[in-house]
Amino acid sequence: MGNMLFLAVICASLQLAPGQVDLAAGFKNPPASAKPHTWWHWMGGNITKEGITADLEAMKQAGIGGAHIFDAGQGIPDGPIKYNSPEWRRLMSFALHEAQRLGLDMTMHNSSGWSSSGGPWVKPDDAMKKVTSATAEVSGGANPKLPIPKTVRDYYKDIAIMAFPATSGVGTTFFAQLTGLSSNPGMVRTLDWPLVDQTKVINIPLDRVRADGTLNFELPEGKWTLLRMGVTLTGALNVASRESGEGLEVDKLSRASLDRFFAGGLDPLFREIGDDSALHTVLIDSYETGYNNWTPDILREFRTRRGYDATPFLPALAGFAVGDQTQTLGFLFDYRKTLAELWAQNYSGYFAQKLAKKGLGLAIEPYGNGNFDPFTYGKPGSLIMGEYWVGETFINPSVKVASSVAHVYDHSVVGAEALTASPEQAGWRNQPRQWKPFADHGMTKGINRIIYHRFAHQPWVSGVNPGMTMGPWGSHVDRTNTIWPYMSTPNGVSFAVLVLPNTDRMTVALATKIKSLVEAGATVVGPKPVFTPSLREASQGGNGTIQSLADSVWGEPEDRSGSRTAGRGRVYWGTP
Repeated sequence: MGNMLFLAVICASLQLAPGQVDLAAGFKNPPASAKPHTWWHWMGGNITKEGITADLEAMKQAGIGGAHIFDAGQGIPDGPIKYNSPEWRRLMSFALHEAQRLGLDMTMHNSSGWSSSGGPWVKPDDAMKKVTSATAEVSGGANPKLPIPKTVRDYYKDIAIMAFPATSGVGTTFFAQLTGLSSNPGMVRTLDWPLVDQTKVINIPLDRVRADGTLNFELPEGKWTLLRMGVTLTGALNVASRESGEGLEVDKLSRASLDRFFAGGLDPLFREIGDDSALHTVLIDSYETGYNNWTPDILREFRTRRGYDATPFLPALAGFAVGDQTQTLGFLFDYRKTLAELWAQNYSGYFAQKLAKKGLGLAIEPYGNGNFDPFTYGKPGSLIMGEYWVGETFINPSVKVASSVAHVYDHSVVGAEALTASPEQAGWRNQPRQWKPFADHGMTKGINRIIYHRFAHQPWVSGVNPGMTMGPWGSHVDRTNTIWPYMSTPNGVSFAVLVLPNTDRMTVALATKIKSLVEAGATVVGPKPVFTPSLREASQGGNGTIQSLADSVWGEPEDRSGSRTAGRGRVYWGTP
C-alpha cells in the first residue's frame, strides 16, 4: 500500500497518464512542470549582475525550475540599489533575460515586501479606506457643533451627517466583523445596538458644514444624536518592504486606483523588460494588510448589485441598528457581500486582466485578513498557492484552501511557499532530511509544486560565506549553504460529497444550485436552510423561496438526523 501511494504521488507530480510513466526516466529528467521552484529574495538593495548570474546558474544546476523574485528589507543593511529606480529595473530585466537563457520559469512579486500591493507612489486618494464616525448629543436649535471622527494620517472626507432622536451610545458587539473591518462574524442572530427609527432621521446636506466646525442648520426642539460619518485611511503599508519601496496600500475596491498603482510601479518595469523574457507570472502573496470597507463608488456599486439604496442604512456602519435588528443584519450581510465582490473583481480580477494584456498570468495566495472569500478572490489566478512551515504541528490551513480553490477551477498545478522557517527554526538550524515530512504532508493536502522558502540573492560570486540571508526568516536554500552541492538532484473535476456549513441561512441562488445538484445525483451533507441572510432577498419573498426549495430537497424532517432522496441524489443532515 505504501509503495502504491508513493507511485501515485510520483505520477501526479510528473503529470503523466498512468500508461506513460517511466519512473527511471522521470527521475533522471523530470519535466519542467514537476520541478520545484524557489523564492528568490533580493535583500535591501544589495544586488549585482554577477551575483544574479551565479544564483540562476546554481538553481539550474540543482534542478530548480524557476524562481519568484521578492524585494525585501527585514533589517538587512541597505545597499546602493533603490527599489523601483532605473538601476533596479535594469537589474530586474537582466535577471529575467538571464533566466530565459537558462530555461527557467520566473515570477515576481508585484511590490516591495511580501504583502500586498503598495508603494511610495500610492497617494492617499488611491489608498485603502475605511468608514469613521463620531456622535454628539445636542439640543434642538441652530448651529450645532459637529463631532470630529478619528482620522488616520489626517485624511478625512465627509460621507453623511444625520440627526435622529437621542440614543445611548453605539453598538460594539461584533462591530468590526459586521461592518467589514475584521473577519467574517459567522451567523449573528441578535444585535444589541441602539435602534434608529428611519422615519425620524434628518439628513443634513454636507454643504452646511462651516469652516469653524458648526452646522448652518437648525434642528427641531428636543434631544438629538448628531451622527457624522466620513472616510479616512486604514493606514496600511506594504508588509516587509524596505524603506525605498514602502508606501500606502492601494484601494482594493477601485479599478482606477489599481490603474495608477500599475502606472507608478509595474508598467515602467514592463517597458524595461520588453515582451520577451522568462517572466510568466506576477504574484500577490498571502494577504496581510487588513480590511478596506469604503471606496468612492461604493454606494453606486451597492445599488447596482443589491438593488436598493444603502444610504438609509449608513448608521449601521457606525454601530446603530436601523429599522430593526433583522433589517440591519440583512443590510450588513449585503454590504459585506458587495465588498467581497468588488475585491474579487477590482483587485485580483482586474489585476489578472491587466497582466493578461502583457501576456502574463497572476499567481495568488488567496487567504488572509481581507474582505474576500478564497474562491472568488483566487479564481482569476493562473497559479494558486498556499504555504507551510518547518516545525508545524498541524499543517497551515492555507494549503487545503489553495488545493481546494485550484481543484474547483481545474488547475493541474497547485503551489506552496514551502518549508518556511520561523526564527526559531531558521539560522541554519534545519536541513533537507528534516524538511521531507513536512513536504510529504503538503503533498497529501494537494500541493504538487514546492516553491522553497527561500533562496537569498548572493551579490558576491564567491568568498563570502555563509552569505546573505533573509534576516531571521526561512530555510537556507542558498548556493552558499554547505549542503548546496548535494542538492543537485486532469481534467473532469468531480466531488464525492458536498458538505454545507452548519447554519440554517442560505441565499436563494445557493439553495437553487444545491437543489439542481442533488436532483442531478449529488450527495449533500448539511442542515436544511430556513432563511436568507440577505435583506434584499428577504424583502422580495426570499424566505418563502428558501423554504420551498428546501422542502423539495430535505422534505419536512422530524428527526434531528437523517437522509432523503431527491431526484437522483441524496441529502443527509444531523449526526448519524
